Amino acid sequence: MRHLEVAAGGRQTAVSGRAAASLGVEGFGLSRGGTARERNEDSMLVGGGAGGAHFAVADGMGGHAAGEVASRIAVEALATLPAAGSLATAVRMANGRIFEAQDGKKEGGDLSGMGTTVVALRFSRTETGLAAEVAHVGDSRAYLFRDGLLLPLTEDHSFVNALLKGGIIDREEASRHPRRNILNRALGTGDARPDLAHFEALPGDRVLLCSDGLYEAVSE
Repeated sequence: MRHLEVAAGGRQTAVSGRAAASLGVEGFGLSRGGTARERNEDSMLVGGGAGGAHFAVADGMGGHAAGEVASRIAVEALATLPAAGSLATAVRMANGRIFEAQDGKKEGGDLSGMGTTVVALRFSRTETGLAAEVAHVGDSRAYLFRDGLLLPLTEDHSFVNALLKGGIIDREEASRHPRRNILNRALGTGDARPDLAHFEALPGDRVLLCSDGLYEAVSE
């Protein structure tokens, strides 16, 4: 039997092995710290939650205080999501917990202004097969690799992507735009509405969850 595979990038150095064995899903995670900052602000969840069927990548917002704390709060909220709960609810809960952590410090303290992106994936068994649900806020992405094609499952919540969708700039200009790291949505900020996507998972599918540390470094 061919398994469905999920790859994620986050704070841990490496995580591998079967996740959600009863669903036929294997999960793998890998992260490398970049050269711009001393700390790796990414966090990831590989096969956590109810039945080990939850996966997530959260990228703490660079240039903000305690981005690594915000990303950890996000994946912890997703890890505790019950089977009957929705990913959108978990994302909103994570956003609330980040605001609570911010308020726990005096203005200008270590946690003031922290934020994070998040992209999350959950599998569930249905009468006809295996359903997959994706939720994301910010510019961390999900891709589905099927039949030799890499299919994007998310759209960046970013200033540059809005220009791209509006036809103001093209993809080449977007790749080098000086404001390409400006986000329109993120956890811990004013707008944390998650976008949702659903698809039927098939044997042999591979799903990739990643931060901009991957897709800005390598082409599709």
